[in-house]
Amino acid sequence: MRFVGLILFCTLAACAPAQDESDTAPDELIGGAAGEPVASIRLENGCTATRVGEQHILTAAHCVLADGRVHDIFNVGAQFKYDTGWHLEGPARRSAHVMQLIFGEQYAVDRTGPDWALIVTREGLGDLPRAMVDLDPVNAGDQVLLSGYGCTQRFEHTPRSAFDFGIGYSFVTSIDDSFVYTSGPAAGGFAGLCPGDSGGPLYRHGAVVGVNAWAWWADASRVPTKNGHTRLDGATATSQRLAQAGVQVCRSSQGTCVGREPQWVSGKLTLFDKCIAPRDGRTENGTPLVMVPCNGERNQRWVGRPDRTFVHETSGKCFDMAAPEAGAPMHLWDCHRGRNQLFSQGNGGTLRVDTGFCADAWTGSSEDGTPIVGWTCHGERNQQIGYWF
Repeated sequence: MRFVGLILFCTLAACAPAQDESDTAPDELIGGAAGEPVASIRLENGCTATRVGEQHILTAAHCVLADGRVHDIFNVGAQFKYDTGWHLEGPARRSAHVMQLIFGEQYAVDRTGPDWALIVTREGLGDLPRAMVDLDPVNAGDQVLLSGYGCTQRFEHTPRSAFDFGIGYSFVTSIDDSFVYTSGPAAGGFAGLCPGDSGGPLYRHGAVVGVNAWAWWADASRVPTKNGHTRLDGATATSQRLAQAGVQVCRSSQGTCVGREPQWVSGKLTLFDKCIAPRDGRTENGTPLVMVPCNGERNQRWVGRPDRTFVHETSGKCFDMAAPEAGAPMHLWDCHRGRNQLFSQGNGGTLRVDTGFCADAWTGSSEDGTPIVGWTCHGERNQQIGYWF
């Protein structure tokens, strides 16, 4: 999160550790106690985030942006890693691909306004529990629960592990158009935030009502006097954008929810800065996929689904490898989710099919009309697929 002292200012990108190490200190917030992360995860850059939908991870904008640009690991199409400290059946370290990244436009321009970001993943997030976003207004005097993977005693940069999750209570002191403010440990013994808590959830009665964004301290102890959290209640544009993106947001007082199932994002797949599309605009089964100059038309657009298929926007057919052998053409085919239609991003930006081959420009050519085939993965230029979703 961002931290302000008397005249001190620090962003997570500048202060949080890049390495993935564990600490032997008590796993708690400043002034807090050890807790179960449940729906929260630790992103590989050290930030905290929370699952709030089928493919939706909520965090702070400053966790995914630096100097107005997106961190490489959160670019659309990129694969990022995250740790789960909850008691799940799968591994504690997992990964997902970014299908869409949503955040407040004003924050990206000048770092003002609501500090939140929503990572929409191509894959589902499996057995990780979801947290509910509550639209009911937050009021001064409300008791809230702060949480995150941050430090324990004072503002520090000590790396944390997936199991070093802390919780701590505080009270809402004031609210403005974008933020909720809570008392820190230097102002009454309540919980305080530090770098690894950035992006973590602010809970009230078990529902998420804010995203950890700021902390202030007033002396050399660097113990926060006040914490700041981005508002998510129904009076904000943030809650509306979350609902539009497919997050179900609810009014706990009324037992009603709004939001919709996510509309899968369509975009283009490129190779040598050309678009991968069906030859001659055809849509029947077996139509070869080739490289053509990009023109922005729907016939060049693909829908990246969470089941790891790419569906052609105009035909509704899938990106398919015709046979499990090197040189087999990539073409359109009815979707059936067989291994020859399931793709993931490999090393060097390759598009790897589950049969073990990578999408490749035939003979390494960059000419218009070059067929796309499956070939042994090597990551050279003719296999470096661009994802524009």
